[in-house]
Amino acid sequence: MRPTLRDVARLAGVSPGLVSRVLQGRAVRVREDTRSRIQEAARALGYVPSRLARGMRLGQSGLVALVVPGLENPYYPALALETQRALWPHGLDLLVYTNPTFELPQVLRAALALGVEGVILVSSHYSQRELEGLGAFPLTFVAVGHAWGPLPIDRVSFDDRAAAREATLALGRAGHLPVAHLSGPGSSPTAQARLAGYLEGVGQLGQEPLVFEGNFRVEGNQAAIGAMLAGGPRGVLAGNDLLALAVLRQALALGLRLPQELTLVGFDDIPAASWVYPALSSIRRPPSRSAEAAVRLLLRRREGYAGPPETLLLPAELVVRDTGPLC
Repeated sequence: MRPTLRDVARLAGVSPGLVSRVLQGRAVRVREDTRSRIQEAARALGYVPSRLARGMRLGQSGLVALVVPGLENPYYPALALETQRALWPHGLDLLVYTNPTFELPQVLRAALALGVEGVILVSSHYSQRELEGLGAFPLTFVAVGHAWGPLPIDRVSFDDRAAAREATLALGRAGHLPVAHLSGPGSSPTAQARLAGYLEGVGQLGQEPLVFEGNFRVEGNQAAIGAMLAGGPRGVLAGNDLLALAVLRQALALGLRLPQELTLVGFDDIPAASWVYPALSSIRRPPSRSAEAAVRLLLRRREGYAGPPETLLLPAELVVRDTGPLC
């Protein structure tokens, strides 16, 4: 059984109340030998104070929830890890909710039942109406990712539109024309931001758009990729790295040489981008940067800041590997 406060008090020969005050570091008049005896008893028993129980007494659980659409895309586990790292120095713990069914109110009710104080959620998987209705929940929210319009909460996002435009221009200016785009689903504001950047890029290059819609996953895109490659593009900007890996697999199966006959750029720079051969060029969006920014915004609200909602746009960068573009 897990040792209790009473077990420590019994071993140290003092009251549970004194043990509680000493182990919490509260100001209390006690002899040093008694303090040492309490601390030694706690170590001997392996006693760890319950942060949740203490939080319930103080009305502060110290819990923050992260809501992601799933864990299949490696970007989201990385975001969870970096969010945890950003929270711990502030004495806060993380709960991760996966919500592939998009039942956001159900997730938020579960978080409230556990006394969660703040929620960081990936906003791109919810409708504008759902996000605008977050005010019905007595929680502090920060959104990470894209949305269809202005939100009543703070939001952190990478400037994917600018990154997609610059990657498209890099492909075109290196002579890899025409440049095609395998986008994410039209229902995703993330996909739409990246598509908008691609369209700006090909517009500046004087090229007609070549857009094919995918699903942000590795599987289920064979027809779209086949139609795209049949058109003979020299460059491809994929909506994310999972789509880019699907393009890479299909292009290699067709005997295409990368980057000599086809250049390919993905989005997110997940670890697998550098593991495959040829290594995938990608637009890097470090989860650590969005996690740290989201936690800063959350802490500011937690400390009483009542200013208008803020949107932070973070820069992304193109990481060039084996799949080009060749300069």
